[in-house]
Amino acid sequence: MSRTAVVMKTALQHLCICKCIERSRLGGEAQVEAFINTIMNAGNVRSRFLLPYSEVIPRNEYIFLIRPFLNSPTLEQQIVNDSINPNQNGYYVLWKTIVHSFRKLHAANIAPNFVRPSNIFISDDGGPIITDIYPPIFNAANPQCAQSLLFLAPEFLTGDDLPGKPADSWSLGLLLLFIMTGQSPWDTKNLFKMMQNIMKGSEGLNVEVPEEIKPIIEASVVVNPANRSSLLNLSKFNPVVSNIERGSGTNKDRKLSKNSIRAQQSVLMMGASQPKPKKQICTRQSLANLPSIPSFMAQEFQSQNKKSRGDPFMMD
Repeated sequence: MSRTAVVMKTALQHLCICKCIERSRLGGEAQVEAFINTIMNAGNVRSRFLLPYSEVIPRNEYIFLIRPFLNSPTLEQQIVNDSINPNQNGYYVLWKTIVHSFRKLHAANIAPNFVRPSNIFISDDGGPIITDIYPPIFNAANPQCAQSLLFLAPEFLTGDDLPGKPADSWSLGLLLLFIMTGQSPWDTKNLFKMMQNIMKGSEGLNVEVPEEIKPIIEASVVVNPANRSSLLNLSKFNPVVSNIERGSGTNKDRKLSKNSIRAQQSVLMMGASQPKPKKQICTRQSLANLPSIPSFMAQEFQSQNKKSRGDPFMMD
């Protein structure tokens, strides 16, 4: 189980996110080294839409990952708060920008990735900020909760295929479905049934797929990774209709022209001014009481087997 906290970098008085990973969850030393190398390599990928970890600190049985704290809403929060009259044109452009960013990671042989809406933030200019760039840590024998499975490809469950770039195609297809409908792709009430539905691919989805994005979903949410479309091919799809009604899978007759997509994508890529989304506020505890990075690390060492409630940690 990984743990995350907001901490204070005392030398600069900057807020940071510090994630603690148990080495034992990664496997042997070879897997640990590969995990750390992936995170370090992500820092070399040039993209203003990627926010890799700035520090990797191995300490005994833990690995501490540090990145700047973002006082911005996650994509998940944005979708939930924007349910009345969402700009589907803008959201589709946002998704294409996210796909383009993961293509850059793939070009650097960084795959599979942990793709989920809570790991993507919305900047002041409306662009995505993709965080938590590291290989998914998942134990198929002990998935812990349905939320950990929502966007993971079936090869993480079966072990039949080594997860790679096609796993991101699956995840990003489901991400588009979530963005456009505002609904969870799977029924999470029963974990076992959910895992069975995942093994059915797009046939097992819990939400009616809007006709406008059905070709993308059918090309990406495919059980056999060898039959999934690459991110390059997924990015070539252009839906005809944009105004998909949230929460129902139905749509309205409003066309999304290629010129509209190109115009909005140009605005987004250039970082032009966009309506600013509401920011999230750091409410875990008062800033004065936030732990420093060393104190957070010390707490982890002292409470290795202790799982408390009401502390400043968030469990992943």
